Amino acid sequence: MSKQINAFDSKTHRARSTELYTNNVDKCFEYGKNNEFKKDLSYVIQDLLKKELSLIKHLGVMHLGFRYFLPNGKSFGCPTIDSWYKQHRDENFYKYMKSYLTQELIYLSENKFCYVTRADDQGDNQYLNELKKLGLNNSVGVYNFSPNRIDSFFFICSPTDGKQRDYLINKIQWLEHHANSLTKKIDKLSEEIINYKHEEFCLEPSIASEIFNNITINTKFSSQCINIIADGRKIEITAGEIEVLKFLKSGTSNKIIAYKLGLNEKTVERRLCSLKIKFCINSKNNLVTIANSPQLQPILH
Repeated sequence: MSKQINAFDSKTHRARSTELYTNNVDKCFEYGKNNEFKKDLSYVIQDLLKKELSLIKHLGVMHLGFRYFLPNGKSFGCPTIDSWYKQHRDENFYKYMKSYLTQELIYLSENKFCYVTRADDQGDNQYLNELKKLGLNNSVGVYNFSPNRIDSFFFICSPTDGKQRDYLINKIQWLEHHANSLTKKIDKLSEEIINYKHEEFCLEPSIASEIFNNITINTKFSSQCINIIADGRKIEITAGEIEVLKFLKSGTSNKIIAYKLGLNEKTVERRLCSLKIKFCINSKNNLVTIANSPQLQPILH
């Protein structure tokens, strides 16, 4: 018989979540600087997810889930579905989760791919069986990899509606749009995430190091780059390239872009050439289409 996790174990996020549903609202807050109350990180993230969810329910998304992984292996997640907070999850649940997500992260980081699905037809798997009990077994997930943090966003459909999941896969550009939008908002919580003490499990240190090394090898990431997800891949765009894309949305000529940005035309051409390589396209017209795609709107506004 596996040991049940106590709903009031102060060392876990599950305690806070359970207290929320028993109207112990005082536990939703912690003291901040100058004796001010500040909301616990998990609730801040849930609020972000719920606001984003309201924008995509028309696609058939019933709930949103988020999970992060840090280079030290720490991982924490919170979905918008009530069953996650109302039901106890024993040690086996986290053992299955850790094993499944470890393999998934290794595969995605090695193959530079960014989306996955959860479905009943993926074979008999202990973790997926546990998700089914929570109503989380039918979803499309989008991962955003960076050297400092891995974010995953799951767009959850009705547990029995496989057609809706397939429909979402065909709308992947919109899921990527909302994943990019959420990443931009969650990035503002980076310090709180690093200092958060209620992780649910930790990846093995050697495996976490391998995964984040894969990300570093596959990237030229710098502090001046912005990570986005497009067509199932992670793409890094510099601040200068973003400025060019903003003008490119309306089909502005290279000469006018150069004038507006105070650059010479050759610099604009170099940035356009770099963007074509990153997006695997060969014409400026295709780049105009990319600039107007849903995935890029969160960073071009």
